[in-house]
Amino acid sequence: MPSANDNRKTLYVGNLDQRVVDYMLREIFSAIGPVKHVKIIAGGKTGSNYGFIEFFDHYTAEQALETMNGRRLFGHDVRVNWAVQGASSPQKCHIFVGDLGPDVSDQVLSQTFGIFHSMADARVMWDLTTGHSRGFGFVSFRDRSDAEQAIATMNGERLGSRAMRVNWANQKTPAHCYSNTNNITTNNSKAARLSNIPGSRRSMIRH
Repeated sequence: MPSANDNRKTLYVGNLDQRVVDYMLREIFSAIGPVKHVKIIAGGKTGSNYGFIEFFDHYTAEQALETMNGRRLFGHDVRVNWAVQGASSPQKCHIFVGDLGPDVSDQVLSQTFGIFHSMADARVMWDLTTGHSRGFGFVSFRDRSDAEQAIATMNGERLGSRAMRVNWANQKTPAHCYSNTNNITTNNSKAARLSNIPGSRRSMIRH
């Protein structure tokens, strides 16, 4: 009979460099298997961030833990453990904003979507090699209604010289609103080997 532990699908990822953003973490862990949700939380005065990754099944999550725990990402030894969900907490909804011009910064994106009162965060994705914008970003909201309104009103609107493409993150439905993970705690686990990470992602990771 399967144990309760076989239902665990969410990992805690600690000691993250501040340059690591949600999209990047999703891309790295997707090499192991499909990722359902990713959330990075600013560490504040500690100088390093942490995050949570939810997979669709326990087996993939277990493989990710064994593969990634103890690996170096931007000079930081990443800590990967099982996460245990605590009490329920407010949800956040995430939208994708594409076709951004090279002059659109985090600040510009934040100001643009700041007209929606529950906007919590706005980030443009940057190419760490060239320092140039990758032409898209993500905006998070505390209220789902504001996220829906942002998609309805901002899709096709011009920001600078380009018309924005706005949709649910990963082109998903409003189900892409998920719990803030501040109340998640972790259990210790073991380090293991780095395997099956494609070269494009492995370049950011060191033993």
